[in-house]
Amino acid sequence: IPMDAVVQREFCPMGRILRVGRVCELLKAEIRAQLEALCAELVVEYVHFRCLFGDGMYVYSGSMYATYEYDQIFDYLHDLSLVPFIELDVQEVLRSVRLGAFAPDFVVLAGFMRILTEFLARCIKRYGLESMHRWRFEISSFDIVDQEQLFPCYICLREVVHAVLPNAVIGVGYHDSSCRKDVGVFLAFLHQCGLHRHLPDFIGIRVGTAMHPVVIGEEFSSFRHLNA
Repeated sequence: IPMDAVVQREFCPMGRILRVGRVCELLKAEIRAQLEALCAELVVEYVHFRCLFGDGMYVYSGSMYATYEYDQIFDYLHDLSLVPFIELDVQEVLRSVRLGAFAPDFVVLAGFMRILTEFLARCIKRYGLESMHRWRFEISSFDIVDQEQLFPCYICLREVVHAVLPNAVIGVGYHDSSCRKDVGVFLAFLHQCGLHRHLPDFIGIRVGTAMHPVVIGEEFSSFRHLNA
């Protein structure tokens, strides 16, 4: 997929992003040793991770109480001059912070938004606003099958992050799937963003082995019309 060279320079090339999976992995000594070894050999600026409030991070009943684990992880990245690149998976939002076994999705979303706000505000006090303006946020569409579910979550998360970090760079991520309908759902979501003038700052596309890159390119050819 052709990409403007200026955009490539302004945004971080993939060669400077290191993915570590779930954020709780950064609590493990062996993962840290591997990360430090890679940083010694490669130019790494961003560390990409997901499951910010997922398993292993001790979030319970809509309140983040285990701040020690978060301090350990983000202090570690800060000390290495590595910038967090946080993936906010919409399905994680709707799963991870339930206030009851059968809580409706809007209650779950409200709980997630509350602890995300508290988390960002606490990080500003600890690391400074200037440092956090380098952070990147990616709202992921993984496993989403209905753009009506994705778009309101995307808007809510954007509003939460921008309320605390007005200049935050917030994009969306698409994970390759063997199902063509997933591509169509994501494209419909992007067109909805365009209609409401809420275009993401970037689009992250991860192509695995399930679909050929040429097919992905053909499916996403309508990206050129998003600014219209």
